[in-house]
Amino acid sequence: MASIVGENNAQWRTYVHYHHDNSIHELILPNVNSLNYTDNILSFGPTPCHTSPVAAVGWGDLSDASIRVYYFTNESTVQELVWSISGGWSVGMNLGDTITNGISLYAQVRATGTDLAELRVGYQSPSDPETITESYYIPTEEKWGTRTYPSEMD
Repeated sequence: MASIVGENNAQWRTYVHYHHDNSIHELILPNVNSLNYTDNILSFGPTPCHTSPVAAVGWGDLSDASIRVYYFTNESTVQELVWSISGGWSVGMNLGDTITNGISLYAQVRATGTDLAELRVGYQSPSDPETITESYYIPTEEKWGTRTYPSEMD
């Protein structure tokens, strides 16, 4: 499960992998003084692994917001779902392989307003499962890269 909050607490969004339908759900809370969520099923991407965690990041303002949601697929890969105010939801990048039935996943964003500086997504890769593999995106480089942290992490 992962949550993001829009600018000025305008809208709360929680992303959950529901096992009963094996789908990623976006629970939108438009009024923070209520518990009346809107449940949006994100069923257009590759099928999630039954034990998949979810990670999410958001940045921008109400006029130009961006959201990314990450999860593990049945094929043991890291999948990105992309939302923008102009294009809505779409399937994003497949970031790499993860260990079978992995449970470790995180996403981080560095941005100022609508200006994205860096995205990072961490997971365990089958090539080096004892440490963190991180896929990262820096807009000035216009491509995703991958790095593995040293296995001697303190």
